[in-house]
Amino acid sequence: MFIPREEVKLQPPTIAVTVPASAVISAPADKVKTAPPAVDSGKSEPPPKDDARLGTAMAERSGDTALASRGAEPAATPDRSAGGESGVALRFPPQSKTPSAPATTPPKPATWKNLPAKEPWCPPAIAAHAPELRKVAAADAVAFERVLPGWRAAGASRRGRMHANGGTHREDSLAFDAHDRATVLCVSDGAGSCQHSRIGSHVAAHRVVEVLLAVTEKVDPAIAADAAKLREHLS
Repeated sequence: MFIPREEVKLQPPTIAVTVPASAVISAPADKVKTAPPAVDSGKSEPPPKDDARLGTAMAERSGDTALASRGAEPAATPDRSAGGESGVALRFPPQSKTPSAPATTPPKPATWKNLPAKEPWCPPAIAAHAPELRKVAAADAVAFERVLPGWRAAGASRRGRMHANGGTHREDSLAFDAHDRATVLCVSDGAGSCQHSRIGSHVAAHRVVEVLLAVTEKVDPAIAADAAKLREHLS
């Protein structure tokens, strides 16, 4: 492996180079400049500084990310090859290959609960003004399905886990009904932040189903009446 001269910094009396593990760097003798002899000027020279940036950059180019993160420089040992070229042999300590142990901390147990509702579905103060609500049976879930040749209608409503964990009622409502000419399915979303919103959603959904069924039952008689008027007009 040859390194351009501008990327190799030689500092007397040692050479600081950082490369991947088990690598050997060598350069031709005519490409390596020897440091000039020290001149005794009566002043002590400061100790050489390690060029950590050079070592880090070379480690990153070679793919040795672990060495680049440490920024450490291995010990350098001078070496001379048979061809007369001088170089530096770098030796690294072996890295540990023992895998890390798995976590032994047990997971926390689930904290969500499924508690029954603590209050009656319809408070007595409201039931006094709406006796029909006394017959409503509180249910955590309700479902409806009607299958006919060619199509299928289905719907469901279930109490959410926030209500189950707090021991409160399901605030949404599902109403459905059918006759020979129509199937009506209505859902109403109750506001959980409003007290007794389950009662409002129940009344709204069931009232819509009641009105739509009554209207659809009159479709056939209206069609028959229009047909009779048309025949009378054409005759």
